[in-house]
Amino acid sequence: MPFEHSWLVPHRICIVRYNGILSIEDVRAVVNIAEQYIAQAGTNPVHFIHDHTRTEKVNIRLKEAVEAMRLMLGTPRVGWNISVNPASNMMEHFVTTVVNQVTGVRNQRVDTLEEALEFLCEMDDGVNTALKHLKAG
Repeated sequence: MPFEHSWLVPHRICIVRYNGILSIEDVRAVVNIAEQYIAQAGTNPVHFIHDHTRTEKVNIRLKEAVEAMRLMLGTPRVGWNISVNPASNMMEHFVTTVVNQVTGVRNQRVDTLEEALEFLCEMDDGVNTALKHLKAG
């Protein structure tokens, strides 16, 4: 599955946009990329928005997802993982919930990018401040 990634808010929020079928190899690649973003951010916690609005199918076993996400546990500056997925079904939501509970990764599912940013502003004052600076600049 092709995916794109970039800073949405420099050194605070990374956005990953997925297209097509999501595989375990994609998840592992995103975890490796996440580590690079975290290294660039200095001491700030880095939040990740995963935009699944163009994801057609998730082709991952629960055990594989848990193993891949456990790699993030050694990275203390991981903030929130926000899944933007208005069409998510109950099974996908259940699997995501289980993976996050097992790995301790903080996750929230929302329907839109705007909801993701609102949530992060409520959870992290630094994000709110950074967004204000971006809008003003």
